Amino acid sequence: MSASRPAVPSRASDQACAWLLERILDPCIPPGPVVNEQQLALEIGLGRMPVREALARLAGDRFTTVMARRSTVVTSLSLDGVVDMFEAREAIQCGVAHIAARKASDDDLAILDKLITSADSSRKDREALAFLSDDHEIH
Repeated sequence: MSASRPAVPSRASDQACAWLLERILDPCIPPGPVVNEQQLALEIGLGRMPVREALARLAGDRFTTVMARRSTVVTSLSLDGVVDMFEAREAIQCGVAHIAARKASDDDLAILDKLITSADSSRKDREALAFLSDDHEIH
């Protein structure tokens, strides 16, 4: 973690994933309609394969849903669904977080503490989009 600003994703699929997630959470890309990979690739300025990889990764986190015949839609999220999803992920990632925390600097831990406080506040206040954004920043 950097004290000044988040790291810029280096791989094209990482860049596409960050760009797509921001627009899904905004929500510039609304839930429901089929996602046009080619159009998104043009908007992002990347090839279609990084966009496809990013959509698949977002499907793993339940932000998108891959339908039959390879079409993809943005998943409609409820706060309860979001909380369930992140509680399950939290259980899996405890071991990884433990290792990362042992190796983190004091500055890294201070930044993480602020991010967690913000996410907890968003969850408590039932602000779904803020919670998703805060949780994404943590990870």
